[in-house]
Amino acid sequence: MIEIKFRVWDNNNNEMLTDKPGRGRVTEILLNYHMGLLKDNPFSFMQNTGLKDKNGVEIYEGDITEFYIDFGYGEQKITAEVVFEDCGFKYKSEAGIDYIRDFNNVEVIGNIYENKELLDGK
Repeated sequence: MIEIKFRVWDNNNNEMLTDKPGRGRVTEILLNYHMGLLKDNPFSFMQNTGLKDKNGVEIYEGDITEFYIDFGYGEQKITAEVVFEDCGFKYKSEAGIDYIRDFNNVEVIGNIYENKELLDGK
């Protein structure tokens, strides 16, 4: 069974918040959001995909990943953002949008909030 987890980007303080044992700040923010207690919502929510990259790093919506695809004329390195669209997690890159299939070759290299420059030109 996949554990449903989130992390939160705090737009006011420019920091990524994750729940750690003994600290439930993300859980508290999510509850306040769903109860309508956040009047001016400064947070961006990202759900965990339930997958890990080739280094064992959990993959979240909003992560920037790198992987290689063979299009029939040799391998090409793809840099892609992980998005949630049409009821599934997908890669969004200059090559288009596709469902996450082979994550054994994927490496998380950043996220869209702290490393947006990794997607420049894509």
